[in-house]
This record gives sequence, C-alpha cells and structure tokens, in this order.
Amino acid sequence: MKHDSPSGDRLRVKWLFRAGILSIPVLATGAHARIPRAPEGTVRASAGTMHAAAHVSIPTWQVVGTGPASPGGVFCTQILVSPAGVPHLAYQDFTAPSHRLGVRRFAEGAWTPLTTLGSGSAGDAWYNRLALQSDGTLLVATRDYGVAGALSVRRCRRPGAPWEAVSGGPASIGEAHYTDIAVGPDDRIYATFQDRSSAPQDRTAVIESSGGPWRTLTGPGLGGGYCAYQSLALRPDGTLLVGYTDGALAGRASVSAWSESTGAWESLGVPGFTPDVPNNLILRVAPDGTAYVAYYVWNQSIVVRAFNGVGWPTVGPGVDGPDVPTVETEGWRQWLGLEIDAAGRPVVAYQAANLGRRAVVKRWDPLLGAWSLLGEPGFTPGAADYLSLDLAPDGTPYVAFKDGTTGRALVMSLR
Repeated sequence: MKHDSPSGDRLRVKWLFRAGILSIPVLATGAHARIPRAPEGTVRASAGTMHAAAHVSIPTWQVVGTGPASPGGVFCTQILVSPAGVPHLAYQDFTAPSHRLGVRRFAEGAWTPLTTLGSGSAGDAWYNRLALQSDGTLLVATRDYGVAGALSVRRCRRPGAPWEAVSGGPASIGEAHYTDIAVGPDDRIYATFQDRSSAPQDRTAVIESSGGPWRTLTGPGLGGGYCAYQSLALRPDGTLLVGYTDGALAGRASVSAWSESTGAWESLGVPGFTPDVPNNLILRVAPDGTAYVAYYVWNQSIVVRAFNGVGWPTVGPGVDGPDVPTVETEGWRQWLGLEIDAAGRPVVAYQAANLGRRAVVKRWDPLLGAWSLLGEPGFTPGAADYLSLDLAPDGTPYVAFKDGTTGRALVMSLR
C-alpha cells in the first residue's frame, strides 16, 4: 500500500506506533537518518522531509505450524514458551483414553508429542498449568479425574522421557479446583488449588516440594470461605505470592506473600482489596517485583491492578475499551491471559463477545497512558475458548486456545 502524501504518511506511521504494532530501527548518519530496507511485501510509506525510502514491517498474528496443534478435540489449552524459545502446549486430549493430558512441543517446524511414555494424567485433565525447572524438566498441575479429582503434579524430565508423579501420588487429599504451579529459583516446586478437604470447604491451599513429600504452607487454608481462581507468582528474589478470591469477603480478591523467615503469609494491601467481584483472576510479577492482577468483572469489563506498596490502583481504564467481554458461564473456563514483558508492561489476552468471541491482545503503554492493540483485534479464525497467553524470551506473544471452527488446539504468535 503506497501513500502519496507525506503528511498522511506521518499520520499513518504515528497511528501504527500508537497501536503498538510498528517499530522502525533508525540508524543515525550525520545530520540525517537512514531507515534500513525491509523485505518486499511490507507496508511502504514516503519518508517526507527525511528524503529516504521507508519499508514498514507490520507484525501480524500467524498460526504456529501448518494448522491445528492437536490431532483432535481439546479442553483447557495452556501455552508455555521455554527459555530457549520452544513453545509447549498442554490440553485435555479427546483422542486419548479418558481424555488424559496431551503435551506437545513445536520443534523443527512441527508439533510433536513431548513423550509417548506414559501420560501426564491418569484421567480427564483440567486446568493443565505448566512450569519449567532450570534443567528443562516440564511440570504440569491438573485436576485429575483419574485420582478422583485430586491435584496431580507430574513431570517429564526431557523430550522422550517417561512421565513421573512428583512425590509418587496425588498432591492433595481431596478434590482440587483451580490448580496452578510455579518453580522457585532453587527449583522448589509450588502448587496451589481450591481445597475441597479444608474446613470450611474450598479454602486456598499452597504446597511445596523439593523432590520429597509435599509440605503445606497454608495449614488449614487461606481465606475464610469459598475461595477460587488461585494463582501463583514469584518475585525476582524468590518470594512466593498467591492470589485468590474469597467468598468470606463477598468474592473479592486477596494477594498474600509467603515469608520464609516468619513462616507466615503477609497480605499485600488489605484482604478483599477489589471493589468488584473478580472472575478468572490471574496474578503476575514484573521484573522490578511489582505484583499485577487481571480479571473479568461479570459481563462488564476487564481490569488490571498493580500493587504500589499500599493499595491496588487500576492500570488505566478497562482493558477491553469498546469491546464487550465474553460473559463467563463456567468459572473453570479460563478466557483471560496476563503476562508482564521485560520492560514491565502488562500484556492481556481476552475474548471479545462483539467479535464473535475471538481473541484480542493489548499491552499497556505507559507513555500514552492507554492500552494499545498488539496486532489486529479478533485475529483468531473463530471463538478462542480456553485462551492462554505466554511471552517468548524475545517478547513475542503466543496464544493457545480451542479453535471454535475446528474444536482443536491452535497456537498463534505475533510476528
């Protein structure tokens, strides 16, 4: 697309920068600037008074691989990109016996099973949260119907190695919902879940293992009532954080930090700090240690908050802007992704009901004080159910989801 008006070009390029989908490397040469050539097929614009040809490459969302990443239907897709830049995909596999866990990795241009030795679950696998240890061991935390709905944490030490149950069996006494997993800087494994065996029922449990038996960090449980959307994150210094909603506080959110020195949990801000009732709460930590949460407000908006040392103010207005968030109909169906990039900017992925429940990804722009689109809105072929987000080491965003057009897992990246 060629533009003939220099002033129009400047407006177009300015819009692309504001949309967060354009970057031009500029090399200074004396009193002028030289914009390097880009491959053919990119957007071309006149450089106006700079008297140079500009070839602007606009990143677009593209399918990773040649098509669906799974051989059949799926639930609960989760994406994790390794430090080496290798995407890993977990999902409940409709082609496996009892809908057990399937895990694939993208290598040498194709999605292939991580291993064919054993299975990542004994039965139907839900939530399917992933983490990696420093030696590349892949961990997965599921609600596993093969062990009566308890928490199952399994590991695969390398591609082609057998699956193993961490600590030899189920990681919870009773049923576990909203499972999540994290790995500390010393490779200690942490897991959290809604604990059906607690009294009262469904409080927040956090457990840890250094390779031996699981040890509880929460005693009888955190929260005073029905707790949900448990989420783990670690600060750069290794401090463990857990976020959840608490029915005893009208369903509002709380975040606590584990103190190794005192052996106690310390609240970040007041418990129940949200004025609204979160759905699909996600907790993440920025490189500078700032804690962020993202969540849906039922059929209204998508909110991001950051802890400033005292409270949890919102990060700008609602992420969704003019979009209509997908109405949450099943609490365990995660339709929201939050990650923090290397520059400390939150990145959010969500479903927009007004775009056929397709995916939208936005990033906070602190200079503009606004949420900027990453790529085009509604870029997925169909509805993006079980939407999951991760960032590669170079900052490339990846999303994984159950594709509404095929029912199979699909992975897309912005490049």
